[in-house]
Amino acid sequence: MRLTLESLRTLETIAEAGSFARAAERLHRVPSALTYTVQKLESDYNLQLFERVGRRMQLTAAGQAVVEEARALLRQAEATDNRLRKLGEGWEARLGIAADAMLPVDWLFPLVADFDALATRTELRLIEETLGGPWDALIGGRADIAIAGGEAPSGYGLSSARLAEIAWDFACAPDHPLVAEADKGPLPPRVLRRHRSVVAADSARKLAARTAGVQDGQPVLAVSGVMHKIAAQAAGLGVGFVPRHLAYPWLADGRLVRLQVEVPRERTRLLVAWRSGEQGLALNWFRERLRGDEALRARFDCSEA
Repeated sequence: MRLTLESLRTLETIAEAGSFARAAERLHRVPSALTYTVQKLESDYNLQLFERVGRRMQLTAAGQAVVEEARALLRQAEATDNRLRKLGEGWEARLGIAADAMLPVDWLFPLVADFDALATRTELRLIEETLGGPWDALIGGRADIAIAGGEAPSGYGLSSARLAEIAWDFACAPDHPLVAEADKGPLPPRVLRRHRSVVAADSARKLAARTAGVQDGQPVLAVSGVMHKIAAQAAGLGVGFVPRHLAYPWLADGRLVRLQVEVPRERTRLLVAWRSGEQGLALNWFRERLRGDEALRARFDCSEA
């Protein structure tokens, strides 16, 4: 088997995912196809690339060396592809936007509709990510623009501009035991630590996973997104900080109640970010529209429930 970009990408994905099944899900292929690719490479080059350790597929020393080469070649191919696409004066063939789940993807639909009116034929991909996920997508080349919370990871050559600020409320179901304890005054960390926190799991693949608003030693229920976190807290499954602009309907109708805590969570800056120096008509259009979209920014400034 000759090495191809597809086979290199297969090796990289298996190494990152830790199993053929999870890698197949990411690549939208069947596990048997990945198994065949690896076995053919191992046979053709007389190398063992993976070995099973418990339930995970782990790279051998030779496999690690091959994957490192694969990553370098894939990044080089992606860079070449981007340069070729941008040699012309036209619009990019594709543009990926990775949005933090604190900005629901459907909030971007008006911008997409305006962009469609330009008839550029640029294919758009909107991705919803959590915590470090948008940064990871931008750094890894899965997205060209990120709408992400917090500070940009250093050392990756990223530029950013402020979009909005996220206000947080500590909330739980009205029948949760913490409600009675809150009658005594703002809740201290030692009290919060006794109750399970619901967290939205970080969707980053390569960057170190982030957590926020959790006390040391506090039990945790991890869910797959911000709206699942809000729903889990309303169901009485745990407590935690929720973004006010998304949780205010739940607070307004009593499905959640806001509690005072001794250590509130500071506002989170939501940024529009891109790789420094990169240009493109579609990239520039979305970057400037996002930076100047007052209607979008106003959706974060909801009144307190």
